[in-house]
Parts: sequence; structure tokens; C-alpha cells
Amino acid sequence: MKPIYCLGLDVAKHKLRAALAGGDGRICFEADLPVSAAGRHELLAQLRARVPAPEQLLVVSKPPACSISIGVRRSPRPVMPWS
Repeated sequence: MKPIYCLGLDVAKHKLRAALAGGDGRICFEADLPVSAAGRHELLAQLRARVPAPEQLLVVSKPPACSISIGVRRSPRPVMPWS
């Protein structure tokens, strides 16, 4: 069985707190990122470097206090950073 990675996100108006944990509970990546294209690129780069396949990633997010967009493309099917 492949290990599962858990990505926790806490989105605020001006920053995003991200933490990636491996299947053993060990923190692989943790950072405060800006809510901008640069922050999104950094998060996706970290995911590509640490998670071998998209089906191994579970995303857990705290709902934001306000609704903001960081340029994520809307699509009828999920858009994975690996594609």
C-alpha cells in the first residue's frame, strides 16, 4: 500500500498556513505562504517534490473567513498539480 500524505490548509485573508504530513505523522513541510500566485507556486512546488502521486494526497482545509481566489482554475474535473 502506498503511503498517504495529509495536507492541512488554514486560509486567511493575507496568508495561507500549510502543513504536509507523511503517513507516519512526520511533518514534511510547514510554512506560512502569501495568498498570491507566488504562494501558490511555492505550495505546488513543495507538493511536487514530496508527494509521488496525486492519489496519495488528502487535503484538509479550514473554511476561510472570507472567500478569495488565488487564481485556481475552475474545472468540472479536479485539476492536479502533477498534470
